[in-house]
Amino acid sequence: MLNEQLVQSIERTATDQLGLAVLDRELRYLEINEVLAAYNGLPPEAHLGRTTSEMVPELAAKLNPLLRQVLDTGQPLENVEVYGTTPAQAGQRRWSVSYYPVRARSGLVLGVEVVAQELPLQPEAFALPLSLNEHRVFEYMTQASPDLIYLYDLDAQRNIYANRELGTILGYTSEQLHELGANFLMKLVHPEDAFLIPKALARLAHAGDGELVETEYRLRRADGRYVWLRSRDLVFERHADDRPQFVLGFAQDITSQKEVESMLRKQTAWLELALEVSTAGAWDWNFQTNHHSWSESFYRLFELDPQLHSPSPECWFERIHPDDRAQMNSSLGEALADNRERISNEYRTILPDGTIRWIRVDGRMFRDESGQVVRATGICQDVSAEKAAKAALSDSQQQLRTLADTVPQIIWITSADGTRFDYLNQRWYEYTGRFALGETPESAITAIHPDDVPGMQAIWQQSVALGETFEYELRIRGADSIYRWFLVRTVPMRNAAGVIERWVGSSTDIDASKRALERKSRLQRLAEALSAALTPEQVAEAILNQTMPALGAAGGAVRLLNQGSNSLDALALRNADNTRFQPWLTIPLSTVVPVTDAVKNHQL
Repeated sequence: MLNEQLVQSIERTATDQLGLAVLDRELRYLEINEVLAAYNGLPPEAHLGRTTSEMVPELAAKLNPLLRQVLDTGQPLENVEVYGTTPAQAGQRRWSVSYYPVRARSGLVLGVEVVAQELPLQPEAFALPLSLNEHRVFEYMTQASPDLIYLYDLDAQRNIYANRELGTILGYTSEQLHELGANFLMKLVHPEDAFLIPKALARLAHAGDGELVETEYRLRRADGRYVWLRSRDLVFERHADDRPQFVLGFAQDITSQKEVESMLRKQTAWLELALEVSTAGAWDWNFQTNHHSWSESFYRLFELDPQLHSPSPECWFERIHPDDRAQMNSSLGEALADNRERISNEYRTILPDGTIRWIRVDGRMFRDESGQVVRATGICQDVSAEKAAKAALSDSQQQLRTLADTVPQIIWITSADGTRFDYLNQRWYEYTGRFALGETPESAITAIHPDDVPGMQAIWQQSVALGETFEYELRIRGADSIYRWFLVRTVPMRNAAGVIERWVGSSTDIDASKRALERKSRLQRLAEALSAALTPEQVAEAILNQTMPALGAAGGAVRLLNQGSNSLDALALRNADNTRFQPWLTIPLSTVVPVTDAVKNHQL
């Protein structure tokens, strides 16, 4: 016979079917079960993508502040009693509602999980009709409940009672359950969750009166699938020495809730991956509490250390380029004042190593009934590559020409086979002085030093045939008829199918560095020749061998002081038979004409 203690335990722990929902940061329904949808008076599919203000306008004023509190603080709110009306039926209703934050791996709060249970408006103590015996009351209550209700004997370590929901939830017939035996729980529990059952029983063995022990675990159904259960157990009866003997338990099928949570975790992971791949970072700003949240990718984007930098506008603005801060402040101020819903801007940020990145910020502002912004959320994305691409290849041909004409390099674009110039920038014409129209790759070759043409053509033809980058150093004749060294580099432009459509090339003036290398090489060769010379004549020959080619001289001499004849005698000569160089053979010291003047006047 069921005693009064059991009835009171049922009243304390039994739960009606729960209403469940998951909302995003904009308080839109992502998921909702049939129970909560019925509370609101509309089918589940009518909720998806719509906000609480749209679905339950009468309750939104009470619910939204609670939801915002969980989003902003990241702390759950449990067993909050809410009174109000819904479109489902007229009159006041009463619920017990709990709110739990849904987080990303980084800790960023992405949404709120809502668990609701409707309560009587005027709860009264449960009174048994005197005409019914307690056993019949217990049977009616347990069989009418949508939850699995059971009694567990801690001494015998087995269930001594379970209502018919055991078969409904797990899909076993009475005969199959009988074959599994009283200890069926350990036979059906998921291997990964098996440790949870003894752990819960150990807690119950030391639980106080009214202390609930909650456990979530998976059991195997008759069809082989696993269902998630959330059990709530408490000590129902004790031994004379106060040791717990019987446990009264209630278990709910939370498989759907777990699937929603799993889906949300996957979506969160996808979002994190999308942010990482797109070099974007998410941010959230509560204007009422001045609380800020940044995603992991946000920290990476701005190269901030989560251990050293707490989310704040000041920390963010420190990374903004000084020249862009005023514009950013102005843009934010205008968005706040103009009652805008969206905010979008681009600015530069300076990283610790001095690197400058272009950032695009896109966000949405949420306002209260008075129009004041209460929260803003959005993403920051690195658009440096996009900026560079726009700077290099403008949308219009005119912008492209203007950009290309301002660079110091010679820029050109040829056809896929390299036989036609589609574009030559102004620098080519200014440097070469070849202003005639109709310049072609073939005609342009005439401006290249003849010694460099064969090697250049061979490598260029190979690059076109293989579709590889072309790179070569050669000399190009300027308008002053002087050849200067250029580094020529050409890369293929391919379409989406990988087919080359054009070649884009540049010629960079490297004459100064090239000649510096040549001078260094000559000096090195001269040093090597001098170190090998054994006589003054050999030293003189080495000097002439290395200096005349560099100077482009037609002749030359190295002379040595002859103290006996009091003159400068030539140790080494080049082109000495030239009458112009005859005076250089011997120069008396008595000559007082400056050498420079003598050369100018052909005296030497």
